[in-house]
Amino acid sequence: MVFSSYQFIFIFLPLTYLAFLLAFRFAGWRGAVHVLAAASLAFYAMQGWKLFAILMGSLAFNFVMSRRIADRQDDQATAPRLMLSGIAVNLALLGYLKYTNFFIDVVNQAAGAGFAHIDLLMPVGVSFYTFIQIGCLIDAYNGQLVRGNFSRYVVFGAFFPCVTAGPLVLQREIMQQLDGRE
Repeated sequence: MVFSSYQFIFIFLPLTYLAFLLAFRFAGWRGAVHVLAAASLAFYAMQGWKLFAILMGSLAFNFVMSRRIADRQDDQATAPRLMLSGIAVNLALLGYLKYTNFFIDVVNQAAGAGFAHIDLLMPVGVSFYTFIQIGCLIDAYNGQLVRGNFSRYVVFGAFFPCVTAGPLVLQREIMQQLDGRE
């Protein structure tokens, strides 16, 4: 869904705003954050269920990994390995989705091979949400992880106004803003 589409401007945004206000009134800030998380996931799900599955897998993996890193922060052997493996998984996914066909073209041109392109999904905003979640893993390693529930993490990692193009943000800044209202 494009931000300038009638569907976004006249349906999605007003319904999200109304749901946010109602949740805030009846469930407080915590309920309003759940609405923002649900709206962000719904926004991305409208791009397609396969793309949504990639985003959810990334969010779940990095949510769990950041907490594992933070829990083992004092373990000088385990924490760096966890952080580096989390970063490697993120970069491998990003590299596979964005650069597989590029490398096939390079091999075809350099070696005169005839490998066919692979039909890959190209998730909207994959670089954005990958890099901000890598930043979260680094924050966890540096002892700067601000813990929150999964809904808050979804708002950080997939907030619908930002998921397609950014800006890149630090999780501790977003999580502190989400915590500041309670």
